[in-house]
Amino acid sequence: METLIKIVDENGGYAIIPELHVPLLSKCQQSHVRALTNPEPNREIAFVVHRNFVRERLLNILADAVRTVIPPGMINKRLIKFSIKL
Repeated sequence: METLIKIVDENGGYAIIPELHVPLLSKCQQSHVRALTNPEPNREIAFVVHRNFVRERLLNILADAVRTVIPPGMINKRLIKFSIKL
């Protein structure tokens, strides 16, 4: 990621970087960041398990770990009400 950003800094142009990386940019670099719109990009995280999977506690621990690293502003408000607690 850093190499791509340095190339753009030195040569100009555009690069698509993950939103989670934006806070790591300098203030000058952040001033050049533009959001993608129409359609707005999104990503879904899904846990797919066999129907006989019995380790519900493990799924909940994993889901809680994922939630801790996703900034609240990036979580779809409509989906917050749904939980994995089985």
